[in-house]
Amino acid sequence: MVGNLILTEENSISRGSYIEDSTVEQGVLEVRNSTLLDSEFDFDNKIDKVDISEESIVKQAVLSLNGSTIQNSNLSLNNTISNSTIGRSSIDQSVIVLNNSEITDSNITTNNLINKLTTGGSNTIRQGSLTINNNSTVSKSSLTLNNRIDDTYLSDSSIEQAELIMDNAFISDATIQNTNKVINDSHVSRGSFLIQGRIELSNGMTLSHNITLSSTADNVTLKNSTVVMCGVSMSSDSTADISKTCTNDRSEYTNVNITIAGS
Repeated sequence: MVGNLILTEENSISRGSYIEDSTVEQGVLEVRNSTLLDSEFDFDNKIDKVDISEESIVKQAVLSLNGSTIQNSNLSLNNTISNSTIGRSSIDQSVIVLNNSEITDSNITTNNLINKLTTGGSNTIRQGSLTINNNSTVSKSSLTLNNRIDDTYLSDSSIEQAELIMDNAFISDATIQNTNKVINDSHVSRGSFLIQGRIELSNGMTLSHNITLSSTADNVTLKNSTVVMCGVSMSSDSTADISKTCTNDRSEYTNVNITIAGS
């Protein structure tokens, strides 16, 4: 058992850096068969003015719990990718995986921003992903997921912001608030997949608590792509009671498969 742990991760790649055919890991933490009490986790990840290419892999703040418990704690996950070019590469920022683990009496907040990014050539970017599986539990806790894409060109890429994936898990007395925005002349094109705030439930999952999803698309061009904003995917034996709000202003759609605050 570990109590009163304060873990602060400030990971930055910036100022004209080049990453080519390489693997970079910053703040990767694995916890096994442990209990963390009254603790603070603060992850601040930034990629700014960077050229990432040729099948590179970048991981910033990846937390894996196996047979472990986080209780009466706060997790703050702040992720930014800006002014950068990414080609044929993979980026993970603030990815949390619970395997036979528990989060209770805790707060998780993630703020994900992609600003002035240009992509091309088959990329995968994940920001603020939470996977709860194999008898894991989240109880008496709040999850606040904020996602924004601003003035960005996404081409031939998969972008995932704040995915919540639950399989064979238990959620009790939890509050989930998810806010998603794609704004300011952003473009999504050429077979891209853009996912913001997706909730996936399977194997008899039931969510009947305070869950709010909000999506905004404003001044966006979408072509030949798939877009999911506040989407909910459930197996036939799962149920959820979710409040959804969406707005779509000044945007252009051409050959787009889009789900906005839908299920």
